[in-house]
Amino acid sequence: EGDVANELLRQFRIGSSVLCRSVMAAPWGFGVASRDAGSFHMVLAGRGWLEVDTSDELVPIGTGDLALLPTGSEHWVRDSPSTTAPALTTILAHHQVVDGELRFGADEGPLTEIVCGVFSLEEPRLAPWTRRLPALILSRAESDGSGWRWAAAQALRDEASVPTKGGAAIVNRLLESLLAD
Repeated sequence: EGDVANELLRQFRIGSSVLCRSVMAAPWGFGVASRDAGSFHMVLAGRGWLEVDTSDELVPIGTGDLALLPTGSEHWVRDSPSTTAPALTTILAHHQVVDGELRFGADEGPLTEIVCGVFSLEEPRLAPWTRRLPALILSRAESDGSGWRWAAAQALRDEASVPTKGGAAIVNRLLESLLAD
């Protein structure tokens, strides 16, 4: 008998991804429109709240948490449930991404750092089961901040800041490993 999880994850191969590291001072918020690609947010420092258009629930996220939106659902991330969250496209129109880093929010509030990205599968037809995934998959961090996951998060952060030769392929494999965790 084969390991079903292994077989399914073997079909889940990320073919492209785009990264950006956001450093935001409270109050901050951003909204991401629905799309035909998955999204993810990994909190490197700080905390916030995530809301997905398919749910009325606000989900707390904190340092080390990985929020995966595999079906490309519209969603909002903010520092507080009461903070407004303008469209990310609007924020990008007014703030430059410099060395893979987007800075916005207030001038002196508490900082939150998140690596965000979008991804698509190499061969979506090989993994039709992914269309049945929930709008949000949340993977909580280890409580002590240790382990391979933190090293993977640091590698994503570094690659977003200073892309390397072959880095895109490495990012894809890191994302696959984080998603399998």
